[in-house]
Amino acid sequence: MQVAWKALTLAAALPAFGGEFINLGFEDPDPRAIGYPYANEKSLLPGWDTYFDVVGYNNLTQVFGLTVLFDDIGRSRNYDLKDLPLVGQFGLGVVPDAARTYPPIQLPAPYVQQRGTVPADAKGLFFLWQGEDLRVSLGGQQVPVYPWEQRLTADPRVPVHNYYTVNVEPWAGQEVMLRFEFRAFEYHAFPDWPGHVHVLDDLHFSAIPEPAPRWLLLAGLWWLAWRCRRTQPWSTGPDR
Repeated sequence: MQVAWKALTLAAALPAFGGEFINLGFEDPDPRAIGYPYANEKSLLPGWDTYFDVVGYNNLTQVFGLTVLFDDIGRSRNYDLKDLPLVGQFGLGVVPDAARTYPPIQLPAPYVQQRGTVPADAKGLFFLWQGEDLRVSLGGQQVPVYPWEQRLTADPRVPVHNYYTVNVEPWAGQEVMLRFEFRAFEYHAFPDWPGHVHVLDDLHFSAIPEPAPRWLLLAGLWWLAWRCRRTQPWSTGPDR
Protein backbone atom coordinates (compact mmCIF):
# COMPACT_ATOMS: atom_id res chain seq x y z
CA MET A 1 0.00 0.00 0.00
CA GLN A 2 2.83 2.34 0.90
CA VAL A 3 4.58 1.60 -2.40
CA ALA A 4 1.41 2.34 -4.35
CA TRP A 5 0.96 5.65 -2.51
CA LYS A 6 4.54 6.67 -3.27
CA ALA A 7 4.03 5.82 -6.94
CA LEU A 8 0.90 7.97 -7.11
CA THR A 9 2.69 10.83 -5.38
CA LEU A 10 5.61 10.62 -7.80
CA ALA A 11 3.31 10.52 -10.81
CA ALA A 12 1.49 13.62 -9.60
CA ALA A 13 4.79 15.47 -9.16
CA LEU A 14 6.11 14.72 -12.65
CA PRO A 15 5.36 17.14 -15.49
CA ALA A 16 2.69 16.04 -17.91
CA PHE A 17 3.78 15.22 -21.46
CA GLY A 18 1.55 14.64 -24.43
CA GLY A 19 -2.21 14.71 -24.27
CA GLU A 20 -4.26 17.58 -25.61
CA PHE A 21 -2.78 21.01 -26.14
CA ILE A 22 -4.01 23.30 -23.38
CA ASN A 23 -4.38 27.03 -22.80
CA LEU A 24 -4.21 27.84 -26.53
CA GLY A 25 -5.95 31.15 -25.93
CA PHE A 26 -3.74 32.09 -22.95
CA GLU A 27 -6.91 32.44 -20.86
CA ASP A 28 -6.00 30.16 -17.95
CA PRO A 29 -3.42 31.88 -15.70
CA ASP A 30 -3.36 31.11 -12.01
CA PRO A 31 -5.45 33.92 -10.45
CA ARG A 32 -2.93 34.15 -7.60
CA ALA A 33 -0.25 35.28 -10.10
CA ILE A 34 -2.33 38.09 -11.57
CA GLY A 35 -1.27 41.58 -10.55
CA TYR A 36 2.43 40.89 -10.01
CA PRO A 37 4.91 42.22 -12.59
CA TYR A 38 6.58 38.80 -12.93
CA ALA A 39 5.61 35.22 -12.17
CA ASN A 40 6.73 31.69 -12.99
CA GLU A 41 5.78 30.65 -16.53
CA LYS A 42 3.75 27.74 -15.16
CA SER A 43 1.59 30.18 -13.22
CA LEU A 44 0.86 32.73 -15.93
CA LEU A 45 1.11 30.43 -18.98
CA PRO A 46 0.09 26.90 -17.95
CA GLY A 47 1.14 24.34 -20.54
CA TRP A 48 3.70 26.58 -22.24
CA ASP A 49 7.48 26.81 -22.05
CA THR A 50 9.12 30.17 -22.76
CA TYR A 51 12.49 31.74 -23.50
CA PHE A 52 12.77 32.80 -19.86
CA ASP A 53 11.64 30.84 -16.80
CA VAL A 54 9.48 33.81 -15.83
CA VAL A 55 6.66 35.60 -17.61
CA GLY A 56 5.79 39.26 -17.23
CA TYR A 57 2.35 40.65 -16.61
CA ASN A 58 1.34 43.90 -18.36
CA ASN A 59 4.98 45.08 -18.52
CA LEU A 60 5.49 45.04 -22.28
CA THR A 61 8.14 47.79 -22.30
CA GLN A 62 10.38 46.78 -19.40
CA VAL A 63 12.40 43.74 -20.49
CA PHE A 64 13.31 43.09 -24.11
CA GLY A 65 12.78 39.47 -25.11
CA LEU A 66 10.45 38.75 -22.20
CA THR A 67 7.18 36.95 -22.87
CA VAL A 68 4.33 38.93 -21.32
CA LEU A 69 0.72 38.10 -20.56
CA PHE A 70 -1.35 41.25 -20.93
CA ASP A 71 -4.96 42.27 -20.41
CA ASP A 72 -6.91 45.36 -21.47
CA ILE A 73 -4.96 47.51 -19.01
CA GLY A 74 -1.67 46.35 -20.50
CA ARG A 75 -3.00 46.97 -24.00
CA SER A 76 -4.00 50.52 -23.11
CA ARG A 77 -0.46 51.25 -21.87
CA ASN A 78 1.15 50.43 -25.23
CA TYR A 79 0.41 52.59 -28.26
CA ASP A 80 1.43 49.78 -30.59
CA LEU A 81 -1.55 47.69 -29.43
CA LYS A 82 -4.26 50.28 -29.89
CA ASP A 83 -5.52 48.72 -33.14
CA LEU A 84 -5.15 45.13 -31.95
CA PRO A 85 -8.11 43.15 -30.61
CA LEU A 86 -7.99 41.32 -27.32
CA VAL A 87 -9.70 37.98 -27.80
CA GLY A 88 -10.94 36.97 -24.39
CA GLN A 89 -9.36 38.50 -21.32
CA PHE A 90 -5.66 37.96 -22.11
CA GLY A 91 -3.17 38.05 -24.97
CA LEU A 92 0.50 37.10 -25.32
CA GLY A 93 3.13 39.71 -26.20
CA VAL A 94 6.89 39.76 -26.79
CA VAL A 95 9.04 42.85 -27.21
CA PRO A 96 12.04 41.87 -29.39
CA ASP A 97 15.46 42.36 -27.88
CA ALA A 98 17.09 45.21 -29.81
CA ALA A 99 20.49 44.32 -28.30
CA ARG A 100 20.54 41.15 -30.42
CA THR A 101 21.21 43.20 -33.54
CA TYR A 102 24.55 44.45 -32.22
CA PRO A 103 27.39 41.86 -32.41
CA PRO A 104 29.05 40.26 -30.57
CA ILE A 105 25.85 39.81 -28.54
CA GLN A 106 24.13 36.73 -29.95
CA LEU A 107 21.16 35.54 -27.95
CA PRO A 108 18.49 32.97 -28.85
CA ALA A 109 15.21 34.25 -30.24
CA PRO A 110 12.29 34.45 -27.80
CA TYR A 111 9.83 31.60 -28.18
CA VAL A 112 6.84 29.86 -26.67
CA GLN A 113 6.32 26.14 -27.13
CA GLN A 114 4.14 23.29 -25.96
CA ARG A 115 4.07 19.53 -26.49
CA GLY A 116 0.71 17.96 -27.23
CA THR A 117 -1.31 15.82 -29.61
CA VAL A 118 -2.70 17.40 -32.76
CA PRO A 119 -6.42 16.53 -33.07
CA ALA A 120 -6.98 13.62 -35.46
CA ASP A 121 -9.26 15.64 -37.74
CA ALA A 122 -7.20 18.84 -37.68
CA LYS A 123 -6.08 20.34 -40.96
CA GLY A 124 -5.12 23.85 -39.88
CA LEU A 125 -3.97 25.77 -36.83
CA PHE A 126 -5.38 29.29 -36.89
CA PHE A 127 -4.28 32.25 -34.80
CA LEU A 128 -4.27 36.00 -34.46
CA TRP A 129 -0.80 37.46 -34.89
CA GLN A 130 0.93 40.81 -35.09
CA GLY A 131 4.65 41.01 -35.83
CA GLU A 132 7.39 40.23 -38.32
CA ASP A 133 9.17 36.98 -39.24
CA LEU A 134 7.25 34.54 -37.07
CA ARG A 135 8.68 31.01 -37.28
CA VAL A 136 6.27 28.18 -36.55
CA SER A 137 7.42 24.57 -36.26
CA LEU A 138 5.82 21.24 -35.47
CA GLY A 139 7.98 18.34 -34.38
CA GLY A 140 11.08 20.40 -35.16
CA GLN A 141 10.01 21.07 -38.76
CA GLN A 142 9.35 24.67 -39.77
CA VAL A 143 6.04 25.19 -41.59
CA PRO A 144 4.92 28.13 -43.75
CA VAL A 145 2.62 30.75 -42.22
CA TYR A 146 -0.21 31.85 -44.50
CA PRO A 147 -2.55 34.84 -44.17
CA TRP A 148 -6.06 33.49 -43.80
CA GLU A 149 -8.91 35.97 -43.49
CA GLN A 150 -10.44 38.64 -41.32
CA ARG A 151 -12.47 37.14 -38.49
CA LEU A 152 -14.79 38.41 -35.81
CA THR A 153 -12.96 38.89 -32.52
CA ALA A 154 -15.81 39.60 -30.05
CA ASP A 155 -13.85 42.73 -29.05
CA PRO A 156 -16.07 45.79 -29.64
CA ARG A 157 -13.00 48.04 -29.93
CA VAL A 158 -11.58 46.00 -32.83
CA PRO A 159 -14.44 43.77 -34.04
CA VAL A 160 -12.54 42.16 -36.96
CA HIS A 161 -8.87 41.40 -37.49
CA ASN A 162 -6.51 39.39 -39.70
CA TYR A 163 -5.84 35.77 -38.81
CA TYR A 164 -3.12 33.41 -40.00
CA THR A 165 -2.82 29.65 -40.43
CA VAL A 166 -0.37 26.78 -40.74
CA ASN A 167 -1.04 23.35 -42.20
CA VAL A 168 -1.00 20.69 -39.45
CA GLU A 169 -2.57 17.82 -41.43
CA PRO A 170 0.71 15.82 -41.70
CA TRP A 171 0.82 15.69 -37.89
CA ALA A 172 -2.86 14.95 -37.24
CA GLY A 173 -3.19 12.48 -34.39
CA GLN A 174 0.51 12.74 -33.50
CA GLU A 175 2.22 14.07 -30.41
CA VAL A 176 4.55 16.93 -31.40
CA MET A 177 6.25 20.03 -30.08
CA LEU A 178 4.47 23.17 -31.30
CA ARG A 179 6.82 26.14 -31.27
CA PHE A 180 6.43 29.84 -32.09
CA GLU A 181 9.70 31.71 -32.47
CA PHE A 182 9.85 35.51 -32.75
CA ARG A 183 12.82 36.22 -34.99
CA ALA A 184 12.49 39.85 -36.09
CA PHE A 185 14.74 41.54 -33.56
CA GLU A 186 14.75 44.76 -35.55
CA TYR A 187 10.98 44.92 -35.19
CA HIS A 188 11.70 46.99 -32.09
CA ALA A 189 13.07 50.43 -32.93
CA PHE A 190 14.08 52.91 -30.24
CA PRO A 191 12.64 55.98 -32.06
CA ASP A 192 9.24 54.23 -31.91
CA TRP A 193 9.41 53.68 -28.16
CA PRO A 194 7.72 51.86 -26.45
CA GLY A 195 8.29 49.70 -29.51
CA HIS A 196 6.52 47.22 -31.71
CA VAL A 197 5.20 44.20 -29.87
CA HIS A 198 4.85 40.72 -31.29
CA VAL A 199 1.40 39.47 -30.29
CA LEU A 200 -0.04 35.97 -30.44
CA ASP A 201 -3.60 35.09 -29.44
CA ASP A 202 -6.63 32.86 -30.02
CA LEU A 203 -4.89 29.70 -31.26
CA HIS A 204 -7.28 26.96 -32.34
CA PHE A 205 -7.16 23.80 -34.43
CA SER A 206 -9.77 23.33 -37.13
CA ALA A 207 -10.86 20.76 -39.68
CA ILE A 208 -10.85 23.59 -42.23
CA PRO A 209 -7.84 23.10 -44.52
CA GLU A 210 -5.22 25.71 -45.28
CA PRO A 211 -6.21 28.18 -48.03
CA ALA A 212 -6.43 26.89 -51.59
CA PRO A 213 -3.76 28.36 -53.93
CA ARG A 214 -6.13 30.77 -55.69
CA TRP A 215 -7.54 32.19 -52.48
CA LEU A 216 -4.07 32.17 -50.95
CA LEU A 217 -2.79 34.31 -53.83
CA LEU A 218 -5.63 36.81 -53.41
CA ALA A 219 -5.12 36.90 -49.65
CA GLY A 220 -1.38 37.36 -50.13
CA LEU A 221 -1.86 40.29 -52.51
CA TRP A 222 -4.31 41.90 -50.12
CA TRP A 223 -1.92 41.37 -47.20
CA LEU A 224 1.02 42.92 -49.11
CA ALA A 225 -1.06 45.97 -49.99
CA TRP A 226 -2.14 46.30 -46.36
CA ARG A 227 1.47 46.00 -45.10
CA CYS A 228 2.76 48.57 -47.62
CA ARG A 229 0.08 50.99 -46.55
CA ARG A 230 1.01 50.53 -42.89
CA THR A 231 4.75 50.89 -43.46
CA GLN A 232 4.49 54.11 -45.53
CA PRO A 233 2.48 56.47 -43.31
CA TRP A 234 4.62 59.50 -44.20
CA SER A 235 4.38 59.26 -47.98
CA THR A 236 3.38 62.56 -49.56
CA GLY A 237 3.10 61.38 -53.15
CA PRO A 238 5.44 60.52 -56.01
CA ASP A 239 8.74 62.27 -56.50
CA ARG A 240 8.73 65.00 -59.09
